[in-house]
Amino acid sequence: MQKKFILLLFGLLLSASFPSLAQDWVRVTGSVMKSDKKTPVPGASVAVTKNMRGTVTDANGRFLLQVQKGDTLLIRALGFKPKWHPVSKLPVQEIHVNITLEEGNVMLGEVEILADSITKPQVVPKPEKGLPPGLIKASPVGSPFTYLYNIFSNEAKQRKELQRLQMQEYLEYQKEERKRYNTFFKDNTGYEN
Repeated sequence: MQKKFILLLFGLLLSASFPSLAQDWVRVTGSVMKSDKKTPVPGASVAVTKNMRGTVTDANGRFLLQVQKGDTLLIRALGFKPKWHPVSKLPVQEIHVNITLEEGNVMLGEVEILADSITKPQVVPKPEKGLPPGLIKASPVGSPFTYLYNIFSNEAKQRKELQRLQMQEYLEYQKEERKRYNTFFKDNTGYEN
């Protein structure tokens, strides 16, 4: 009899603890709008900052995401400034948020177009300050899934290797061109094609 009572008490305590565990998760629904609060922003990424798990807004700017209380959401979209939104720690199961994004401009580096009679014309971007020639600082715009894909996929690794080889080829070409240019003037024959 005493065993049954202990088992019953243990079962009640265990079942009473499950709702308290579920209280840590909150279902966040909402919409992402432009600063005029009327125009939706489709394709905006909404992610939890601590683990970058997230979703993308639909055509009407709406999203649905399961997060823990106290998490912070990072909302980003192309052409807009990123915005951080903390999730409240109130004892609720579902929260609806309306997020407005401010339009933001991204300044791109200069582009230099080179034409050469030996090789086909190339477009070589000018680097930003502090970066080696031919490299441009990447903008962190896009969904977290795209970011993870670009880090871990074989295609991304192959793309990085291709960029490295292209940069090496370009630097060798520049070296040869300088050498060729200098020989014309060393011999005092001028520069001829």
